[in-house]
Amino acid sequence: MTEREPARVTDATRVELCPLSMREEDDRWVVGRVDLGEFISVPPVAHRVLTLLNEGHTVGEVARLVRDEVGEDVAVDRFVIALDELHFV
Repeated sequence: MTEREPARVTDATRVELCPLSMREEDDRWVVGRVDLGEFISVPPVAHRVLTLLNEGHTVGEVARLVRDEVGEDVAVDRFVIALDELHFV
């Protein structure tokens, strides 16, 4: 098996997410790929990031929108890299 090249993410990057199952559970969201059996638990802000990415916004647009909503910077670029490593992108 060969290793994949790490994702290169900039503010202009748009991602296409794989079909993801998303379920709210208490104060978190369980997100994952049913076909791979791979799931993660994320806070509501990460669910918001996923929703905005899925709508076609760039990484930079999502970072600005979420910052305006929650009042602090969110590392959308690093989150996208983690999603890619999980094969969610």
